[in-house]
Amino acid sequence: MPAYTIHGRLYRKAETDETGKPRFMKPTWVCQPGDLVIVDEASMLGARLLEELERWIPRGASVIFCGDKEQLPPVDEEGGLDLDNPTCRLDVVHRQALNSSIIAYATAIRRGEGDAWANLYTEKKDDLQLHDGSDAVKWMVDRRDQDAVLSCFTHAARRKINVGVREMLELPEELAVGDRMLVKTNNREAGLVNGDLVTVTAVEDLGDCYEVEVREVPGTLYVNKSTIE
Repeated sequence: MPAYTIHGRLYRKAETDETGKPRFMKPTWVCQPGDLVIVDEASMLGARLLEELERWIPRGASVIFCGDKEQLPPVDEEGGLDLDNPTCRLDVVHRQALNSSIIAYATAIRRGEGDAWANLYTEKKDDLQLHDGSDAVKWMVDRRDQDAVLSCFTHAARRKINVGVREMLELPEELAVGDRMLVKTNNREAGLVNGDLVTVTAVEDLGDCYEVEVREVPGTLYVNKSTIE
């Protein structure tokens, strides 16, 4: 099933205005009659974009909106969907095991009880360990060859830990062969979309950007240094 951003599928033209904000123009039909359209991350769908999207879905097509009411609403706009009263609700977690400590902690955070849950968590199960900033860097370095993820509450903490890990491993400040990069924007010409994870196989510093090759797609990519976090 092909996947697109809503703007990439709905609009045929985009440009920036005098303030640098994007403007999308020339809407077109997003599908054919009889098609099924699945809109993921629907909590980020604002009222204006929802209205435009519904206008360009032809009669006879079906739409499923999938969203999480606990996620943040769209920026500078109210959400377009009533996620408090869905047609149906997924109430069984399939991403982790049923008795996962990760799920228990995430649920406590969502209810505003994260600190209390963490203070009582003493089991130190393999699937979840809690660390403060002082030992998080060493924890990551010790698991550099394992399947481990460190989740941070803020971007600032994540950046600080990334810098500390790279310093301890004596890696270049920003990008090196073997690094794994999370793609944040769509690049259909290169065959990459937002959310893809790629591994750097070659890198050359060109000043304002890097010339990069990755294992997952052929060819050369150019990565602006200002976009690397």
